[in-house]
Amino acid sequence: MRVPLTGAAAGRRLIVNADDFGLTKPITEGVIEAFERGILTSASFVATGEAFDRAAQYAANHPDLDSGIHLMIVQGHPALPPEQVPSLVNGDGRFLPGYAEFMARYLAGGVKDEEVEAEWLAQIATLRGAGVRMTHLDSVQMLHLVPGLFRIALRIARANGIMAMRFPRVPNILKRGEKGTVRRSLEFLPLRLMEQSNLPYLNSSGIRTPDRFFGFHSAGHVDQMALRSVLFGVPAGTSELMCHPGRGEPPSSPYASWEYEWEAELEALTSPETRRIVESQGIELTTFSEMASLPVG
Repeated sequence: MRVPLTGAAAGRRLIVNADDFGLTKPITEGVIEAFERGILTSASFVATGEAFDRAAQYAANHPDLDSGIHLMIVQGHPALPPEQVPSLVNGDGRFLPGYAEFMARYLAGGVKDEEVEAEWLAQIATLRGAGVRMTHLDSVQMLHLVPGLFRIALRIARANGIMAMRFPRVPNILKRGEKGTVRRSLEFLPLRLMEQSNLPYLNSSGIRTPDRFFGFHSAGHVDQMALRSVLFGVPAGTSELMCHPGRGEPPSSPYASWEYEWEAELEALTSPETRRIVESQGIELTTFSEMASLPVG
């Protein structure tokens, strides 16, 4: 829930965005609680999630929750029939399991750009059909940043009036309190290369992006210590914090293997300490739609 500030405080703005809204019921209920009781301002929808209907109904009744599309291209199933996107799925009709498998197929020339575009447009159409007003775009495992796919993402964003996008300008080093692993830090390197490759296309697109991005190194583990570290480091301008609140996944869930600390993130986002830090640091909690309406320059 936003806390607008004025004067000097307005120079440090933070979008707090939850990924995977609608993916499962525990995640969806956690996102809703983080918005109602905490500092969450924004959420990105999984159009093919099992709790999509609940998430869409909530968003329709709470227009102050900024809503975006979390484009899926790995994990789960496509919005289109599998036979229409054969280069994106395995023999069982489901997406590839993760980033590594997708990139191996993509770099080998096995992924068809026109199928990616058709699938992403179908996911956007699902949100539109449910009455969700989309203000921003991001994707599972940052795959919209893959240079060829990034141009598709820009094109479909503009075509659908989505004028804000996640573009991870990630701090180079881990801040004290973040729970990044060596593997996660190594994944940062291609992200930085993609950022440089994509900048010319972004700059000519008219799509707005935050000035800084937090939550990459600690993805799934933004507990109270990590969140405190982020909040004390929010710079001037507009930053985005990616988070994953939830109420925990049962062992039988296909997402339990992620080993995310959903409940710890929810606790951090809703804690009185977090609210006190936001206020004491003069941080304005904002949204992608408000960022997109700010004057350029």
